[in-house]
This record gives sequence, C-alpha cells and structure tokens, in this order.
Amino acid sequence: SAPAAKLATVKPNVGQLAVAVGSPYGLEQTVTSGIVSAVNRPVPNEKSVVINMIQTDASINPGNSGGALANRNGEIMGINSSIYSETGENTGIGFAIPISTAKRVADQLVEGKTVARAGLGLSGPSSTPSGSAGAYVQSVTGGGAADKAGIKSGDLIVAVDGVPVRSFDELRGMASGYSPGDKVVVEVNRDGKILEVEVTLGTLK
Repeated sequence: SAPAAKLATVKPNVGQLAVAVGSPYGLEQTVTSGIVSAVNRPVPNEKSVVINMIQTDASINPGNSGGALANRNGEIMGINSSIYSETGENTGIGFAIPISTAKRVADQLVEGKTVARAGLGLSGPSSTPSGSAGAYVQSVTGGGAADKAGIKSGDLIVAVDGVPVRSFDELRGMASGYSPGDKVVVEVNRDGKILEVEVTLGTLK
C-alpha cells in the first residue's frame, strides 16, 4: 500500500506551488496545479461560520472537495473545499481549509467529541468606519471572552498573536483556527494607543 502523505507543518506562502488532488466529475485521481493565490482569505460556509482559507488558482471543480491541496514536497497543506463561481465551473478561484484547522476538527471527531468553535464574544461591521485596516468592535458580549479581557466597544483590533488583522471577517476566520480555552494575545488600537491584552477564547454560540 502507498505510504500516508505527510501534513505540512509550515504555513503556505503566496506564490508557492499548489497541487490539487481529487475526483472532479467522477474522474478519479485527477491532479491539477497552480499557485497559492492568497492566505487567510475569510470565506463563510453554509452555516455562516467564517474560516480563513487558502486561495489557489489550481483547477478545482465539483468532486474535488475533500481532496488534498499539497505543496511541492507532497505535504498536505489544505483540504479542497469550495470555489468562487457564478456558473459552478472553475474560474481560477478555489479555496482549501488549512490543514491545521482540518486536523483539529478531525481529532475532535475521532475522539467522539462535538466540534466546538472558538469565539471572542464580540461583533462588528465588515469594514471599519474610517476605512482603515483592522476589526472594529461594535459591541461586546457581557461576560464573554473579550469582555473579561477588557476589550471595549470602539476598540480596533489590529493583530492576533502577532498576525495582522485586516477586517472583522478575517478576525472571525482567525478564531476558527483555535479551540475554546486557547489563550491569544490581541493587539488593540484604543484612541491611538496600542494595547496588548491576553484573551482566553470562549465557545462560539
């Protein structure tokens, strides 16, 4: 039997080779190639849960979902999930769930657990009122993770664990890469001052 593929331990970079494996239209063991077009692309699923995806121009069509997106070393860096298309056909915009997120969910399922998604306990608009990069905090859930950490309405979240945040949707997607109970360092712009607060993530309701 063939050896099991290794999982990538290094996050993908924009421009690197991407190889998609799947069975588009029932054509088994089809391999297509392209590049990583973007990372941390916030994409909502059918339940409106935002996941920060890997975007690729490797051809992905119906039947590719669940197949591997591999790097040049054959290591799996993502699981092919969906495409952006108005016709249902490949347009060069495909998305894969990062392998770190997929593995975390798979491990919970194997252990017989209910998949729990991490949340900050706050809400905000897709874009900031000023048009600047970041996640604008419109409201904070009382007693939630953000509230307990001291994050307030009107704050602008600019980074999580050192990774820049460009929008509220991207912030929601970042949370999908963690589990409830994980601790993260959130950088907040409050009245022009950058504050660092440690947040213990709660469970997304």
